[in-house]
Amino acid sequence: YILDDVSLNLEDRKIGILLGQNGSGKTTLFKNILRIKKEEKGTILIDNIDISTLNRSKLSLLISYVPQNIEFGNLTVYESIILGITNNSFFTFSKEDNEKTTAIIKKMGLEEVAFENVNNLSGGQKQKVAIARALINKPKLIIFDEPTANLDLKNQQLFIKTIKQIVNENDTSVLIALHDINLASKLGDVFYLLKDGHIIDSFNIDNANEDSLSDIFDTKIIVKNINGRKGFALYEKE
Repeated sequence: YILDDVSLNLEDRKIGILLGQNGSGKTTLFKNILRIKKEEKGTILIDNIDISTLNRSKLSLLISYVPQNIEFGNLTVYESIILGITNNSFFTFSKEDNEKTTAIIKKMGLEEVAFENVNNLSGGQKQKVAIARALINKPKLIIFDEPTANLDLKNQQLFIKTIKQIVNENDTSVLIALHDINLASKLGDVFYLLKDGHIIDSFNIDNANEDSLSDIFDTKIIVKNINGRKGFALYEKE
């Protein structure tokens, strides 16, 4: 989708949620940020750095991307994570690289499966591997594209817990494309509403706009208190 006059700001150590239907422009926006598709005008800054000035290697130190459908190849958990390190030469790894990999495997609770083939793991474990690989370069921004689409309810809740922990413990912000409004409201600090290539609204959870939410999904969305926190829900007539 063609983006038109899109502007958003995500602060350090915050979780931003990009909401919109399929075809609204979410994928195009991610391609712009990742420099897969170059914007015709405008500037993208991360940590006050204009990303158009960076080569692919330097950009990957600032941004990590986790797609919806992840292909790991025929690799073990350890191999998959260590191969995410950017500044290695011809797949030779230093003692520091191995120490970083071992530490992040422990942090993500993957020690017992560290030398298992990733393809033999559960959906939740694969998601952990993807997150560990995304974290290995200590990026300023991690982008997730529909990360919970293939997860069961238990692993969706685990994903929420993991992402909040990452943001709290690292100097990292997270931008996530979601279509599940209930999950989004549990996870996000700030929400960007995308429709027809435009950001039509943005707000934090306390200032959520029901009209804007309803507009982008073409159905009535209400904001209500859910377990002591505001959340989004489909309107149902009593």
